[in-house]
Amino acid sequence: MVFFRGGYKSLFQDQTEEGLTGGIGFNLRLEGTMKIQVDYAYADFGRLDNSQRFTIMLKF
Repeated sequence: MVFFRGGYKSLFQDQTEEGLTGGIGFNLRLEGTMKIQVDYAYADFGRLDNSQRFTIMLKF
């Protein structure tokens, strides 16, 4: 299963640094009941540049 997400934080606020956000992820079933989930997220913070996050989860 693959999933995408996106948005725009603080859309109607004049004095904000936050902006475009987005991400992608997927779930993958491994052996038996074990699963792995991988996520990537991006957020624009204006003058503070951007934030990029990467997450890996193992579920038993």
